[in-house]
Amino acid sequence: YNEYKSYLSMVLSLIVRRSISTTRCLVAKPVLPAVARKQPRVCKPDFTKCQGAAVLEGEEDPVLGPDEDYPDWLWALADRPKTIDEHIKKPDKDLFNKMRYVKKMMNKRIMKLRHRHPELAKELAFPSDEEVIDRIRQYEQMRAGQDAAKNEFILSIRNRAAEEIAARKGGIEPGRNLR
Repeated sequence: YNEYKSYLSMVLSLIVRRSISTTRCLVAKPVLPAVARKQPRVCKPDFTKCQGAAVLEGEEDPVLGPDEDYPDWLWALADRPKTIDEHIKKPDKDLFNKMRYVKKMMNKRIMKLRHRHPELAKELAFPSDEEVIDRIRQYEQMRAGQDAAKNEFILSIRNRAAEEIAARKGGIEPGRNLR
């Protein structure tokens, strides 16, 4: 009886599967209208206007003035951030904020380890300021290597693109960086 029951359930499941697969084939797929291709974008930079800064849609982009009209701190935004050694030479608020943040993260990690391993609680001490500065230096060195590799990769891609464009159109000389 059990063999018959298992055979019957197998046949029924096969019939159900086949009926579902055949009904899928009988349903007509909706026909979608053809989508018109968009025209390729042409990049024509206009350095007299601040593109994308218009507040309302349909407004003109604001016109840029001479560099002397803008405050000095605006030009410092594009500079690379100071390293920890530059901060230490001339201490400022950023140094203490960075140290406080890193120290807080290190303390959190130590608290987690102490909670997971109570037997190591005496050996796991909170970091001193020198240890925090060393950790920041390690991070900056690691980050500098990553940034150098990334910049080298981007430069090679740009040069390759310039060579391909020059080969197709003859407009840009190879080796010139695209920006």
